[in-house]
Amino acid sequence: DDDDDDDDFDNDDDSQLCRIGDELDIQTAQLDSGNSITDAAVDHGTAPILSSGPLPSTTEWLVFKCIGVTKSAERQAILKSIVASHREGNKQLTDVPVKMECEPTNPVDSRAIAFQCLWQGSWHVIGYVVSELLDEVNMALSQNKITSVSFATIRYVLHFPESGPGYFAGIKVCLKGHWSLRAILSASTLK
Repeated sequence: DDDDDDDDFDNDDDSQLCRIGDELDIQTAQLDSGNSITDAAVDHGTAPILSSGPLPSTTEWLVFKCIGVTKSAERQAILKSIVASHREGNKQLTDVPVKMECEPTNPVDSRAIAFQCLWQGSWHVIGYVVSELLDEVNMALSQNKITSVSFATIRYVLHFPESGPGYFAGIKVCLKGHWSLRAILSASTLK
C-alpha cells in the first residue's frame, strides 16, 4: 500500500479505471473460451452487457502509470515544479500539454514510447509506457487512434518498494475504440 504525503493531488478519480463515452463504466473483463466478454454496467449497474463483437463507436480512456519517473532528477524536478505551480494557482494539471512520442532509437527498447510534457517552453520526457503494452500502444499511435493524452494525477509517494520515494505521474490516454483486457489490467498500478 503506497503512503502519500501532503504533496499528493489528483485531477481525476483514480478509482475509476476506464470510461466509455458517457454511459458505460467497465467494471470487470474476463476471457471465456478465447472470446473477450466485457461485463459492463449501464447507469451504475443494472443490466450487464455481454459483447463478443464491437460496441458502437466509443472512446475509452485508461490511466497509465508513467514508468521511469524516479530514474531522473530532471523528471522529478519537472513534476515538482508542476505541483508547485498548481498549488500557487497558476496552472491546472490539465493545462500542461502531454504527448506520446515513439523512440525507435531508444537503446533499451526500439518500441519505446515516451510521455513528454510541455513545461516552461520545452518538451521534456517524464517517463515511458509500460513495456507489456508497447505493441498495442504503438499500433494505436500508427493508426491515429489515440485521441488525447493528459495528466491524470501527480503524486509524491514516500514508500514505493521498487523505486523509492518520489513523484509519480498517471497519464490519461484516450483511445478511439476499445482498450484490450491486457491494457486494462496492465496500464496502471496507481490506486
